[in-house]
Amino acid sequence: MYRLRSYVGQLSLVALILLVAGPAEAVEQALNLELLPPTSTTNRVNISVSSSGLSDTELTRVTGNSLATIGYDIYEGLPLIHSIAFTGGHISLLGESSDNVTLSDSNLISNFSVVGSGLGGELDTPNPPGPVSDGTYNTADHIVRINTGTLAASGSFLFVPFNYDINLDQDPLDFTTESIANIDVSLVGTNGRQRTYEVVTSLPIDATEVIEDAVTITVDVQGTVTSSDTFSIFLPLEGDYNGDNRVDIADYTVWRNTLGATGAGLAADGNFDWVVDEADYTLWKDNFSETSGGLRLASVTVPEPSAAALVAIGVMAFALAGRMRAYGPL
Repeated sequence: MYRLRSYVGQLSLVALILLVAGPAEAVEQALNLELLPPTSTTNRVNISVSSSGLSDTELTRVTGNSLATIGYDIYEGLPLIHSIAFTGGHISLLGESSDNVTLSDSNLISNFSVVGSGLGGELDTPNPPGPVSDGTYNTADHIVRINTGTLAASGSFLFVPFNYDINLDQDPLDFTTESIANIDVSLVGTNGRQRTYEVVTSLPIDATEVIEDAVTITVDVQGTVTSSDTFSIFLPLEGDYNGDNRVDIADYTVWRNTLGATGAGLAADGNFDWVVDEADYTLWKDNFSETSGGLRLASVTVPEPSAAALVAIGVMAFALAGRMRAYGPL
């Protein structure tokens, strides 16, 4: 499997399905990421419960899917991710021996038992997502919300019995954490201008929630949630700068009118290097009269760039350098 890495640095890639007629612009794209099957190291998390000096831990299985929205630009023809936010889906927490998560402990003066039934939830990003750089992002803005099922707590403390249920649908547990998560993308197929990728996200969880009721119960969750999806990109017709599925004089006009512009999502940035320059003119000229169906148009004289335009090309790199620094190291 080919690991997609740019020669300008490790570019963060993300799942998207693009049906484009012209060069790609900065966009947001929704993802549906299926959790990988639980193994000894994948999608198994430790849930620990402690109360009154007693504690117990169970290793649980995590199944389901997560929904996410990513923002990206195109650089050198590849998606460059700048943000990711989780927006839902559903994950289930299952015990090792049954669907219930059961934890208990006891001594001479106190004991407790906590049984989690039908535990499930979702990933959420209530705040604006933090930046993605070099395929990693901080999880501080992301929450694991357990909002389905019940926790049944019972036992005694100093010989005083207690017994109560927590309905997580009405009183969910929110686990927040701060660690570094990863997005990894691999090219898995090519068909003409279509490129298909597999994306894998790994989200570390290390968080604590305190429940105050008949007794105080502390719940700790530690582990990593890993999910994957596939997506396709359909590359545009080279030199088609106005998005009409043909390369003609109208595209030259778009190039001429934006010559020297820098930044992401420029219509006449045919090679996606975030600058409209002579290379984009050459790309247009080499593909002049092509159409999306592979046909050639009637012959027309191709205009040449003016001397003033060529001088402008020589100085635009300074403006581009400043814009690129705003994205951090590639």
